[in-house]
Amino acid sequence: MEKNEIKWIQDTWDFDVYGEEMPLIKAVRTFFDSFSGKKYDYRKVMSNMGNEALGLLLIHVMDEYGNIDYGTSLRFGWTTEKGEHLRMILQHYTDEKIYDAIHTELYMEDEENESEC
Repeated sequence: MEKNEIKWIQDTWDFDVYGEEMPLIKAVRTFFDSFSGKKYDYRKVMSNMGNEALGLLLIHVMDEYGNIDYGTSLRFGWTTEKGEHLRMILQHYTDEKIYDAIHTELYMEDEENESEC
C-alpha cells in the first residue's frame, strides 16, 4: 500500500478504539452495505446489524463522527463528503488492509530524517 493511501485511511478513520478496530471495521462495512445509493433507512441498518439497538447506536456514532447527515430525523439520512471517503476506503480495501494501515506509523520515517539534520 502506498504511503499516501495509508495517510488517507488514517486521516479518514478517526474512530479511537485502541487496537480493537476489526469489529468496528466490520460494523461500519455492514452499515454502508445497508445504503441505497447515498441514503440509508434505519430499518435496513437495524436488520443488517442483526440487532435494533446496535443499528441505532451505529447510526448515532456515524452522525457524531460526521459521516452522515439528516433532515428532521436521524432515522433517514445520507452520507456526508467525509462519509463518502470512508465508504470509498471500505470499497477499495479489505478489513485487514484497513487495520494494517491504521496501525502503520508513518511519522517514524519523518522523525528519522529530522534527526539526521
